[in-house]
Amino acid sequence: MMNKSINKYYLYYKNVLKDKYSTGEILTNIQGYFQPESVYTKKIGRHHYFDSIIIPEDGELLAIPLDSKEEILKRNNIKISTGERLFNNHQWVLPPFVPMGQIIELTQTPIGEKALELFEAMYPIEVIVRQIKGTYQRITEIKSHIQLITQAVESYLMNHVASSITLLLTVIEGIAREYCDNHSISYNKSGSTSAFEAVLKTGKIKWRDSILFYDHESKQRLILPDDYLNDTFLRRIDEGMDLLISYESYGLDYLYKSNSNHPLNRHSILHGTNKSFYIDINFYRLFTCLEALAFAVSLDPFSYNVEYLDDGIELLVRFEKLKTFQEFNKHIQ
Repeated sequence: MMNKSINKYYLYYKNVLKDKYSTGEILTNIQGYFQPESVYTKKIGRHHYFDSIIIPEDGELLAIPLDSKEEILKRNNIKISTGERLFNNHQWVLPPFVPMGQIIELTQTPIGEKALELFEAMYPIEVIVRQIKGTYQRITEIKSHIQLITQAVESYLMNHVASSITLLLTVIEGIAREYCDNHSISYNKSGSTSAFEAVLKTGKIKWRDSILFYDHESKQRLILPDDYLNDTFLRRIDEGMDLLISYESYGLDYLYKSNSNHPLNRHSILHGTNKSFYIDINFYRLFTCLEALAFAVSLDPFSYNVEYLDDGIELLVRFEKLKTFQEFNKHIQ
């Protein structure tokens, strides 16, 4: 439900002032009609900025964009988000910690062998080691699962694809549950989807209120009208929201949906009805889900290098040996 304070300003602006007065006249009218302590304009947003009327009131910071969400998208020539394109073409999660150039190339590549090559290029052994020994060490709930993640990667490199996928499925669910427990987030402990939904709902709200719509000068969140808070608009103006929403959509429509025929579905795999899930592309799909979960629980878009160089080199050598051994076996068979 829309905040009552902003509702009165928004309706007055939209129905009485918009497209009829200059920005200066709009501010004067709002000041004269409502007598707020102050009123001014400011650009808000992250990847796509838009001018908004800012009104401090009762300890809150209200923000009314001067343009409608349709006008904002049209001005920035945004018809669909990168995450939407990737989801539509590959039923794939928008990956964090990956250069945008690789993601754009993937959205333009049909599913098949070439797409698998691009997935593999996103996650070479060096990147996986960096994540395990660097980025994941900073995230409490993932750090406690490091050994299991490492074993899942080792299984994949040894060509035990089914084992690696089933292990990653349990790891991802365990991380979501641990995050909810650590942060006193309510979820249904007997269901497989509930913790996932709770993590993504929490992550979206936190990202929106503490990063996307946040005024760093006053250290306050910006309260916008409900018209600007729907997922479609938010994901098209911000890459972080796009990532969280693409992961949420993938989880609810494919990964955790009980009657889904998708080749990577938790229920069909763990209940033994899917006998063809152990393909390379599914490992990368699931590793991307782990990456997206790392972003969802940390809200940190940056990857971090290995803190202890010897640890990173040791794991890299281990992974390389496994990969080389399996490639040799394939060659002689």
